[in-house]
Amino acid sequence: DDDIAALHDIWERYKDDLTWPWYEQKPIFSDDDYETFRGIAQVVVDALVAEYKQPMVLDQATISNTNHIGHPPHADNVKFDS
Repeated sequence: DDDIAALHDIWERYKDDLTWPWYEQKPIFSDDDYETFRGIAQVVVDALVAEYKQPMVLDQATISNTNHIGHPPHADNVKFDS
């Protein structure tokens, strides 16, 4: 599938192993990569809207990398009450 190939290409360019980071700072997506990645992520959101009949918006999408034994301990989308 073209979308899978596009995502893999983007992942190859921007992947960062959290156990062995090699960026001094996160890279900025090229305009083409951003539009491609956002467009594919929006397809997922649109499918969820169709399934659940609820309005939804794309607010975050992530490219992640893991090693052969999985992610190191970490937390995603943590909300702290104040």
